[in-house]
Amino acid sequence: MIVKFNKSAKLEVTELGSMRVVVIGATPEGIKLAHLLFERGDEVIVLDDKRRRGEEVLSQLDVGVIVDALSKLRPYKEAGIDKADIVIAIHEDDAINITACLIAKSYGVKRIVAIVSDRETAEILRKFGIPEVYVRAEILAKKIIQDLEPVTVLSEGEEFKILAVKLDEVSRVVGRRIADLKLPDWVLPLAIVKNGKLMPITKDTVLEPNTRLIVLVKREHEADVSGVFR
Repeated sequence: MIVKFNKSAKLEVTELGSMRVVVIGATPEGIKLAHLLFERGDEVIVLDDKRRRGEEVLSQLDVGVIVDALSKLRPYKEAGIDKADIVIAIHEDDAINITACLIAKSYGVKRIVAIVSDRETAEILRKFGIPEVYVRAEILAKKIIQDLEPVTVLSEGEEFKILAVKLDEVSRVVGRRIADLKLPDWVLPLAIVKNGKLMPITKDTVLEPNTRLIVLVKREHEADVSGVFR
């Protein structure tokens, strides 16, 4: 059970399922993240220290929201942080992010992710045993580079790589079904990323612009992928 803060400033109880993600900070990025997690089917609880932002989340999403002083233990206990599968600290105040991560760690949360403002704070958290720490400016820079690059590497092994191929209006495969593509035997389409969602591919999938096609490719043909799909 969690406590939900609604627009009338009353506390109500909401039943949860088995998966629990606690997001610390109803920042624009935090709200977007909560939205993506909710769409994915996760049970989401958002913690913030500003009532206006808590109300904004509730106006957009059917998720748990707790508004309280995040320097205190109470909101974390009300969120059931001891039962959380993931805690994501994304508040604009890094002191709150540090507090949230340390509380989550003390309660044995298996996965803790922090998005902070600078490398100094990131190093502090890593010294406290929080390995998944990201700096906002670096995330933005990587996102810009990723958007500029037509093909990015997601994962790689000894023989194969998994790549994301950006499809736009002028891509040669846009508007065509997977079944209609005459693809070489060294590449295998795996999935599509559309509006932030990973979607499976079938032979009848029609490729659309403003999406990313996830493909498995032999290492020696990585440079050839763009010519096949772009």
